[in-house]
Amino acid sequence: MKAKKLIITLLALLTSIGASAAYQWTDANGTTWSFTTSEGNATLYYGSNQHCCISGTIPANLTVPSTVYIEDTPYTVTSIGHSAFYNCTTLTSVTIPNSVTSIGMFAFYECIRLTSISIPNSVTIINHNAFYYNTALTSITIPNSVTTIGDDVFSRCSSLTSITIQNSATSIGIRAFSGCSNLSSVTLGNSVTSIGNQAFSGCSNLTSITIPNSVTSIGNRAFMNCTSLTSFSIPESVTVLGESIFSGCTSLTSVTVEYETPPSIPNTFADITRQATLYVPYGCWKAYRSAEPWLYFLHIDELPNPNAITVGSTGYVTFCSPKAMDFTDVDGIKAYIASGFNPTSGTLVLTRVTEVPAGEGLYIVGTPGTYNVPKTTTDMVYSNLLKGVTAATTIYPTDGDYTNFILANGSHGIGFYTLSEAGELAEGKAYLQLPTASVAGVKAFSFTFDDGEATGISDVKNVPSIEGIYNLQGQRISQPRKGLNIINGKKVIIK
Repeated sequence: MKAKKLIITLLALLTSIGASAAYQWTDANGTTWSFTTSEGNATLYYGSNQHCCISGTIPANLTVPSTVYIEDTPYTVTSIGHSAFYNCTTLTSVTIPNSVTSIGMFAFYECIRLTSISIPNSVTIINHNAFYYNTALTSITIPNSVTTIGDDVFSRCSSLTSITIQNSATSIGIRAFSGCSNLSSVTLGNSVTSIGNQAFSGCSNLTSITIPNSVTSIGNRAFMNCTSLTSFSIPESVTVLGESIFSGCTSLTSVTVEYETPPSIPNTFADITRQATLYVPYGCWKAYRSAEPWLYFLHIDELPNPNAITVGSTGYVTFCSPKAMDFTDVDGIKAYIASGFNPTSGTLVLTRVTEVPAGEGLYIVGTPGTYNVPKTTTDMVYSNLLKGVTAATTIYPTDGDYTNFILANGSHGIGFYTLSEAGELAEGKAYLQLPTASVAGVKAFSFTFDDGEATGISDVKNVPSIEGIYNLQGQRISQPRKGLNIINGKKVIIK
């Protein structure tokens, strides 16, 4: 016998055609569970003439069983059904087993003392109103497995302060977090594509939220009455903007958009055009000043040019832009990628490029000054050992099977040096990443330029050259091959 007490009760035939009968089972703690069955699986069910799937002894800290029984036959609990824990006001915490794949509508409706709930990675769907009016719930993490967050799921959870949605959920339902008046931290995964109508309306303590580049639509009044929201950025990926998204956002002073051509949209910015400054892409001020409804903003300013490169007195800098660039007609600077390396001689091969895709790490050399590099579109793909960052990023000495190097004027001159500890790399910079197995013991790399010019780094003397022939991957070879070779520490092209 699997339980302290077994009760087998056929409660009632469900009214829908083909539906399973409802059963009860009492576990070793004296908690009686109501459920229905289908093909060896069980769904917790609120039962007949009651509003909760549990009765008898109901612990405040509840663990949902992964298995329930009819006589000695086990059934795997795969679903928490419609209204399963409706108005279970004594619950303070709930742990859901990893056998459960769905949480039904109204499942934990008005569980007003529930402060925490553990949702496993097996759950894929959280249906509408599942946690409605859980006024004691303070934080929630939506696991990577969840793809759908239904309407009103956490609506009126007034104590909820933080929410993390991992990289699997694609949609946030209508009013999903509406009325979460203490919500101050929201993390959206890069899988989210739509934010429903009024999804965050009335989140009066929310000061900021980052919308990932995966989002394509933001619904009507999505952030209405978020009275503490001060800034908002709309990525270029968003193609559908609803009406009055920011109505009642009395503290909003900054709206940033990435569209280079002002899109035609409804009355999205009602109530904020006088109080908030609209920030638009570099070179686009005139277009926005003449396009509706954008022209109604009292203040419109341009963002800095993301392709502006400043070379200091040293004559070199690393760079990375979120936009594609064309260096063809730019005088005074040259752009390079790292195309190969020789760990024995400590030499990094730099190859000059002109058309550069967005996000590419670059090494720039040239005359000190600021250069506005034209944007472009390109389908170029490089095998580049330099990794660019478009936001400030913490760089560690190692990353998995790779070792990281940063540009510095160190003990051996200008080169890429290993890190002794983690540090933050500024937005728009680049670092060198090489396989640890290939560079064990190497502390720094100097440069070899494939265009024959070493402007700005001729004083590098960190590692002496070595006799021998190497390919661009740092592997020693017996004979030069067609293309680029490193021969006695120098770059040689064999035709």
